[in-house]
Amino acid sequence: MRCVKVLLVLFNLVCLGTGIILIYSGVSVLGIYSDHAHFVHSSQNAIPPTLLIVLGVLVSTIAFMGLIGVLKESVCMILSFSFLLGVIFMFEISISLTGLIYQTEIRDILSQSMSKAIHAYPRDPVAMQAVDTLQYQLSCCGVESPADWRNILTNTTFTRNDVTNSTHDVIKKDLANQASHSNVTSGLGLLSTNDVKQGLTGASPNHVNAFLGTANPVRLTNNTAETFHNSSVSPMNMITYPNSCCANGLYSLQNTMGVVTYGCGRVYDNGCLDRMDNVVKSSGRALVVTALTVALIQFLGIIFACFLGKLIRVQKTERETLKWEFRNHLLQTRGPGNFETFVRDSQTDSNKL
Repeated sequence: MRCVKVLLVLFNLVCLGTGIILIYSGVSVLGIYSDHAHFVHSSQNAIPPTLLIVLGVLVSTIAFMGLIGVLKESVCMILSFSFLLGVIFMFEISISLTGLIYQTEIRDILSQSMSKAIHAYPRDPVAMQAVDTLQYQLSCCGVESPADWRNILTNTTFTRNDVTNSTHDVIKKDLANQASHSNVTSGLGLLSTNDVKQGLTGASPNHVNAFLGTANPVRLTNNTAETFHNSSVSPMNMITYPNSCCANGLYSLQNTMGVVTYGCGRVYDNGCLDRMDNVVKSSGRALVVTALTVALIQFLGIIFACFLGKLIRVQKTERETLKWEFRNHLLQTRGPGNFETFVRDSQTDSNKL
C-alpha cells in the first residue's frame, strides 16, 4: 500500500513535468510555423500543436488533482484522476495519428503555397518578405530549384553565366571597372547603356543578378539584356534573382567614375521545398514522439491509480468491518448500557489527556 502510494505521488510529479513538456513542445512547433506562416498558414496545420498545448495544461491540472487525491487517500479523486488520464490518453493517440497523416500531405501544401508566394513576389510585399525570410534562413533559392525564378522578376532582365559551372566566388574589381558607363537606378536596378560590355552587369541591392564575368559579351538595349552565346550556354543565364538567393552575400563595387554596381558570386543551387519540408516534418515527428511518450507514461499512471484506488477502497472496507466487529463485540460483552458508559468514559479520558 505505502509503496504504491509513493509511486503514484512520484508519478503525479512526473505528470506535472510531462504537462510542461507538452506545453513547451506545442509552443515550439507553433513558433516554427509562425516563422513561415505564409507557407503553413492553413488553420489545419496549427491544430495538433494547439491541442498539445491544451492537453499540457489539462495534464498539469489533473496531475495536481491526483496528487491531492493520493495524499488524502480519496478514492473518488484517484479514480476521477485515472478516468481523466484515460480520456487524455485517447486524445494524445488521436493527435499522434493526425500528425502522421499530416506528414503525408505537407509537401503538396508547401509546394503550392511556396509557388504562389514566388509568383506574387514582385507585387505583394507580404509575399516578398516571406520568401526572402525563407530563403535567407534556409539558405535556398526557389521552390524546387533556382530555375523557379524564371520569368518572375520581369521588370528587367539581367544576364548571368551558369553559376554552378563557375569557379569564381566573388566579383573581381576589374569587372566592375568594365561597367564604368553603367547606370544603376533604385528599386529593380536597370542598366541603361547601348555599349557592349565584357563581364559584369549590375543590379540594385533590392534585386541582384548572380553574374560572373567571362568572355560572353552582353548588349544592354532599352533596359533589356541580349546575350550573345552559343547553345552550350545554360538557359539559366536569363534569370533574375532576389538578393536572398545570394549564397555569399551581396557585393557592392564602385568604379573610378563613382558608379556603384552590385553582384553576387553564387546563388544557392538547392530549392527551398526539400528543406522546408524537412523542417516541418521534423517538428511534426517531434510532436508525435512527445505525445506518444507522454501517453505511455500516462497509461502506466492509469494502472497505478486504479490499483491504488482499489487498495484504498479495500483498506477502508476492512477498517469499517473491524469497527463494526469491535462494536458488536463490546455490545455482546458489556451490553447496551455498559457500552454507552464505556464510550462516555473513553471520551472523558481523552478530554483529560
